[in-house]
Amino acid sequence: MDFSTKQYGKLDLRNCDCMELMAEYPDNHFDLCLTDPPYNVGREYNKYDDNMNEVDYHLWCSKWFKEAQRVSKCQVMTVGYKNLPFWFSLKPKHQIIWYKPNQCSPSPLGGFNAYESILVWGKNKKRIGHDIFTKNIAMQTGVDWHDCPKYLPAWKIILDMFVEKGDSVIDLFLGSGTTAIACYYMGFDLVGSELDEDYYKAMMERIDKETRQEELF
Repeated sequence: MDFSTKQYGKLDLRNCDCMELMAEYPDNHFDLCLTDPPYNVGREYNKYDDNMNEVDYHLWCSKWFKEAQRVSKCQVMTVGYKNLPFWFSLKPKHQIIWYKPNQCSPSPLGGFNAYESILVWGKNKKRIGHDIFTKNIAMQTGVDWHDCPKYLPAWKIILDMFVEKGDSVIDLFLGSGTTAIACYYMGFDLVGSELDEDYYKAMMERIDKETRQEELF
């Protein structure tokens, strides 16, 4: 499928391991690495075992994150509430807070967790006036095959904070393809990887459908 057009961003999406993908690129090649890695919380991601030994999980994350810092100038990631202590040990520059007024995930305090931390490393090329944004979450069509698809409207907000049209983005864990669709619509070039073959095929079908509908209008 060819997702490259003059009007929209160019998408280069691979069915491969993220380490294999990043090995192809020189230092600081991408303006932004935006990704949502597995959280190691036991979710069912098709063939991937999201329930590793904690030490092994941290070693794995450290390995690919070091490479992400090499190939990109800025790294922005949602890492999951459980994993915040580990990721804060890697000294992020700051965090963006996504406030979700209608969120109903349980909080350790007995109520509801109504926000998500988005951690930032490296150099942001744009001045970010506010480090909190508000966006309700909602159901998305065409992604019921994925256990935890990222929310497209929020992803567009995040991209708008950090990159400009024509910039290059890398996503190491494409999952349901939300980063790809957002980059395509907003004019950012994206290189991304998804290891699971079934997810990759479903993601490509989703993106193909989305982009063909967009170009009709």
